[in-house]
Amino acid sequence: MSQYYLAREAQYQPGDKRVCREGTREGLLFGIELWAQDRNGPPICWLTGPHRSGKSTIARTIAEKMTKNGSLGASFFCTGRFSFKAPSDTFVIVPTLAFQLAQNYSKFRSSLKVQPAYPSLEAQVNNMIVRPLKESAISTLIIIDALDACEDEERMVSLLGRLASEAPKVKFFITSRPEPGIRSSLDGWKVPVFYLDCES
Repeated sequence: MSQYYLAREAQYQPGDKRVCREGTREGLLFGIELWAQDRNGPPICWLTGPHRSGKSTIARTIAEKMTKNGSLGASFFCTGRFSFKAPSDTFVIVPTLAFQLAQNYSKFRSSLKVQPAYPSLEAQVNNMIVRPLKESAISTLIIIDALDACEDEERMVSLLGRLASEAPKVKFFITSRPEPGIRSSLDGWKVPVFYLDCES
């Protein structure tokens, strides 16, 4: 996958100290963990709040917890700055998520057939994410932090909706500011929403 845009710096790194201090945000974290563990619950969970309210800290803390129990499949923190220029953030997010899923799940890796190039972004999404997830039928959690920082956020939400429909064993925890476009794109999914007001 070396020919694709892989943003390793955007992945959660075990041992990252930028997590919630012990004894803080306990109720919020517990609620998100309950959602993540409920196999029959909604496939998408949204944490929203204003700038610098602590969303990324929560996302890293959830990533830490899910890594420890083996249920984190992939993560992408959109607030990172990449060492390369890509056509759009989606061209970075898709292969970076696929790379992590292939590392973590042999069934996904076996289903992933990477081509030198795809004719469109939709073809890349279908071949690198949708089809391997459907064929491998893995149960996992994917975290996307700061979705509003993505250049084509509504397109990404549309992609998440498609994945939620076609790969029902996969759950998506996303964070963003309360952007109307993201909110409207999530309508109809019965998405549990957690709100943050300020850092505590």
